[in-house]
Amino acid sequence: MKKIAIFQKFIDVSNAVDSIWREIVRPEKPKQVGDTLRLAAYLNYVKVLEILNKDKSDKLNINFRKPTTVNLPETNLNGFQPLLKRVFFKIDSIENRKRVNLEYALLWGAKLFRIEKAIEYALKRKAKILFVEDGFYRSVTGGLKKVDQLFSTSHSLVFDDLAPHYDGNFTSRLELLIGDNSNEYKANSAKVEELKKYIKNNYLSKYNDQPNFLTPLIGVKKEKVLVIMQSFNDASLTIVGGDELSFKTMIEDAINENPNADILIKVHPDTLIKKNKGYADKFLNDKRVYIIDTEVNLPCILNCVDTVYVYSSQAGFEALLFEKKVVVYGKPFYSGWGLTIDRGNIKRRGIASFNKIFHDIHFRYTYYFDPVSGEKITPLKALELIKAKRDLYFDKKFKKGLLIKLDGLGDWVIFSKAFKEFQKTAKFKNCKFDFLGDEGFREFFESTENNFNKKIWIKRRGNKWISLIEKIKNQKLQSYLFKIYLNNITTNIISNLDNKYDIVIVSCWNNSLQRFVNNIVKEIKSPLKISRAIYRDQNSSEQQRRIYNQLIPMSGDHLVHFRGTLEKIYLENIAGEALTINHSEINDRPIKNVFIFCNAFHKKRRLSAEKYYELAKFLRDKYDLNCSLYGLEPKFSKSLTQEKNIDLNFGISTTSSIINAIKNSDLYVGNDTGFLHYALSLGKRSIVVSNGNSYNTFLRYPNGYRLEYILSNKAQAVIESGNEKDIEAMTRCSDFDINEISENDLIKKVDKLLTQL
Repeated sequence: MKKIAIFQKFIDVSNAVDSIWREIVRPEKPKQVGDTLRLAAYLNYVKVLEILNKDKSDKLNINFRKPTTVNLPETNLNGFQPLLKRVFFKIDSIENRKRVNLEYALLWGAKLFRIEKAIEYALKRKAKILFVEDGFYRSVTGGLKKVDQLFSTSHSLVFDDLAPHYDGNFTSRLELLIGDNSNEYKANSAKVEELKKYIKNNYLSKYNDQPNFLTPLIGVKKEKVLVIMQSFNDASLTIVGGDELSFKTMIEDAINENPNADILIKVHPDTLIKKNKGYADKFLNDKRVYIIDTEVNLPCILNCVDTVYVYSSQAGFEALLFEKKVVVYGKPFYSGWGLTIDRGNIKRRGIASFNKIFHDIHFRYTYYFDPVSGEKITPLKALELIKAKRDLYFDKKFKKGLLIKLDGLGDWVIFSKAFKEFQKTAKFKNCKFDFLGDEGFREFFESTENNFNKKIWIKRRGNKWISLIEKIKNQKLQSYLFKIYLNNITTNIISNLDNKYDIVIVSCWNNSLQRFVNNIVKEIKSPLKISRAIYRDQNSSEQQRRIYNQLIPMSGDHLVHFRGTLEKIYLENIAGEALTINHSEINDRPIKNVFIFCNAFHKKRRLSAEKYYELAKFLRDKYDLNCSLYGLEPKFSKSLTQEKNIDLNFGISTTSSIINAIKNSDLYVGNDTGFLHYALSLGKRSIVVSNGNSYNTFLRYPNGYRLEYILSNKAQAVIESGNEKDIEAMTRCSDFDINEISENDLIKKVDKLLTQL
C-alpha cells in the first residue's frame, strides 16, 4: 500500500499521464485504464530498484567486452547513440535479442513502458541491469539533431547499478559516491580546479550548439533571476512528479520572492516553443518578466544572473559552478547536500562540498571516451574535444553580407563607429557588405561612407502610408497591409539586392520598425539572418523566429543604456569578440567658429530659431565668435537678417555643406538631432538643448565625450528626482515644452558653459 500511496501523487501529474495515454491507450478508452497501466509499470520499476539495491556491490566495475543489450532500437544505436557500439565490444539492441548469455542489460531513460519489457528480458537471463545516460557534458549537439555525427556523438556516459541519478526518490550509485567519506577529491584538487576553470572559461554545457554571447543584455534591473524550464516528456522530470503546476509555482515564487529583479525564463532547447510557451507567456504582463525562447548558450546567461530557480535540470548544478544562488523544487543529484535552497527536501542526504560533488561526478561516476575509437580518455581531454568541435561547428566564413538599418541619421552615426570596428573582426574582415537604409540620411551616408558595395534606399520616415500601417495594433491585419504596400516596393528592393547573402544583419530598436523590416527580410535569400530578440510582443516574437536563424538576446527596454553601448554589444555578440571603440580626440584649440543647428525631425525637439539667433548675436558681441546657423525654415527669412559674423542658411542646405560647416567649427550648439551625433563623432565640443526626450538612450553620452546639456526646467527636475518610472516615461516620449527655455535662460546657460569649456 505504501508503494501505491507513493505513486498516487505521481499519477496525478496530468502532463505525464496524458503523455502515456497518447502513447499507449486509444482516446476512446477511459482514462483510468492509462492510470492503471502506468501504475503497474511503475511498480515493476520500483521492484527492480529494490532488487538492485538489495544485491548491490561495494563498487561498480564494468567490463566493456562482455555481451550487452540495450533497450534502444537499432536505428538509435547507429544514429542517436553510436558511442555505445564503440564502447561495448558486443552489444545489440533489445529488439534483436541475439544474445543468449548476457552480462549487462542497459536501460536508457526511465520512460516506464519502454523499460518494462527490457527489465523482464534482463531478469530472465540474469543479466546485470544498469541504467545508462549521456554524461553531464555530452557533445556539441544533442543526438536528435540532424547534423554530422562529428558534432552529435556523445563523449561521455554514466552507468548506475542502483537507480537513475536523476530519480531522487531512490538512492543511486552517484548519491553513495557523494555521501561516502572519500577524500580523493582533495588529492585531485589541482585537477578539479583545472577542469572547473576550463568549463567556466569556455562556457561549456551539456549541449553546446547554442551560440555564445559575450553579454546577454536582458532586462533593466541590476538583479536578475533565471527560471529554468524543462521538456515535459523528459524522464528526469516526470519520474519525480514534475508537471506544469510545478513550473507555474516556480515562476510565481521567483516573481514574488524577488520584487527588485528581472525574471528571465529560459525555455529548454529540446522543447518546441509552442509546447512550453503556453503557461509562461501569461507572466509577460509583469514588465520584469522575459521569456528567452531563442538560442543562447546557458553559461552565458548564468554569467549574468544572481539566482537560479530550477526543478531537476542539470542547469542547477552548472549554476552552482558559476557560484549562483540556486533554488530547487525537485530532487536532483546536487540537492540535499547543503548547497541549494531545497523546496523538495531529501532528508537522507547529508553535507557535501561543491568540489566533492564535482570531483565524484567527473572522476568517479562519469566515463569519458574518444567518440571515434571508443577508448577511455580524461574528463579534460573530452571537454577539449567538445570545445574544438564547437569552434568548428560555428566556424562560418562570410564573404558577402547585407546590413539593414532603416532608422534615422543619429541612429546611423552612433552605429557606424561600432560597425567599422566590427568589419575588422576575424569573422567579418573579408566580408563585403551591401546596405539597405532610409532615404532620409542618404546624402549624409553617401558623403561619409565608402565601405559598402551596393546601397539601396527606402523612404520610410515621413512616409504617411507606413506611419498609418504601423499604428494598427492587430498584427495579422498590419502584416497583411504591409504585404500589400511592400508588393509595390519589394520587387524593386529585391531586384537591387544580390540573389543570396552569406549573412543578413538587421539593426533596429523600434518594434514597429522591426516588424516593417521583417516583411522585407523574409523575402531575402540567406542561410543566416540575425536580429535582436523581442520579448514583450509575443506575436512579433513568433514572427521573428520564423524569419531569423539567430536572435541576439537583447531587450528593447534598455532605456538606461546609451544607444551606442547597445549597438556595440549587439555587434560584439554577432562577431564573437570584443570591439574597441576609440573616441575621436577632442581638439582644445580656442573656440572661434560655432555651428548652430536650429531644426530637428521631431517638432518637440525644436527650440525657436529666434532664440538661437539672439544667442548667435550674444556670442559674437561678447566672445567675438563666428556663428553659422543651419536648418532655418524659410519662414524666418524676413525676421532674421544677415549680420556681421553670423551666417544664416535658410531652407534645405546640402548635407555636404552642413558636414563641412561642422568640420570647420569648434563648438556645436543646437537641438538633439543627427548632426549633434556627427559633431560628437568628430570630437567636437558640443552643447545640446533638449526637452528630455531620449535623454538616456541618445543624450547621456559616456565619459570621453565633451557634451553639455541645457534641459527644460521640467526635464531637469525629473532627472534630479531620480524616479526611474518618470525618467523612463520622459525618455520614451517627453511632452515637455522645449520652448519654456527662454531666450535669456539659453544665453545665460551657454555663457556659463563656455566658461567651463
